[in-house]
Amino acid sequence: MHPFRVSLMGAFAALAVVSSVRADPTDESLAQQKKVDYECRQWAAQHTGFDPKAPTPSEPPRRIRSLDPVPRGAGDALLQAARRRDDALARKKQREEQEAELESRRAKYERAVKTCLEGRQATPVTGK
Repeated sequence: MHPFRVSLMGAFAALAVVSSVRADPTDESLAQQKKVDYECRQWAAQHTGFDPKAPTPSEPPRRIRSLDPVPRGAGDALLQAARRRDDALARKKQREEQEAELESRRAKYERAVKTCLEGRQATPVTGK
């Protein structure tokens, strides 16, 4: 037999053996990785005070009213419309501030998880 054919057949045989061996993590290493991921998420929740699994408290918007009495007369309807508009704008501003605060807390949590995982030289487990 020709030496080239023998080495070519050997290469194909080696390729078949290598391709049958997969580089997937073992069940034990995956379990360890999930444990580290869980511990880092717990630590981040305690460290930041934010837990993404916990429901976010939703308080009703504050009613903002002026203290001066509504005058009676021709301008009454216009003044009430202006107050309703001001109340709506104040509620919208309050809602935007709450959303920004929530997003800030979420970002701090994610940074804390990443820091913990990097410190433990791990990667996050996807598909929880």
